[in-house]
Amino acid sequence: MAAIESGATRFDTPHPDPESAEPPFLEEWLEAQQSFQVLGQSCLAIVAATLHLCLEYLDALYVRGRAATSPSGNWLKGYEKIFLQQCNVSMASGPADLALLEEVVLARNSTQHIDSITYIAAPYRSSDLARYPKPTFISESERELLARLPSSESALLLPTIEVSAEALETVLLQVENFSDWLEQQLALSACRRR
Repeated sequence: MAAIESGATRFDTPHPDPESAEPPFLEEWLEAQQSFQVLGQSCLAIVAATLHLCLEYLDALYVRGRAATSPSGNWLKGYEKIFLQQCNVSMASGPADLALLEEVVLARNSTQHIDSITYIAAPYRSSDLARYPKPTFISESERELLARLPSSESALLLPTIEVSAEALETVLLQVENFSDWLEQQLALSACRRR
């Protein structure tokens, strides 16, 4: 995409149809952009699955495999409740932004359960935007648009989930630090002595 945008040598050819209003190499740019979307969605799914597996493992190791669900079906909140009740470990006091981790799970769910078979990009759901009015996984252009719109109009815009390299790096670091911290806290907790 960057090569097309910068007009790199192989992409500096004029459009084959001089009458066309379409920029040259638009199809190639769109294919590359969609590939980035799919890659970002896949990475987000892997991060969410890794976090879930880590919590399942720690649950089995320290809490003896009790089911982790919350009334809303949110497994992250379920583990938060179990570790607090059973081990007196508050996930909220850890080094991670739990709201960001929950947004990872919600964004993953949206990308894995798309409402269209013809469109690869997945939008945030309106219920997710109510919880996260400034979503992490959107493009800069949609972030700027959301910031400019009055709140009454921003409810009409469902931004597309777009996972940037920076957002992915932030989430990976958060999950890694959180997992290490939680394992240490559970090892020190009363759960270990049961």
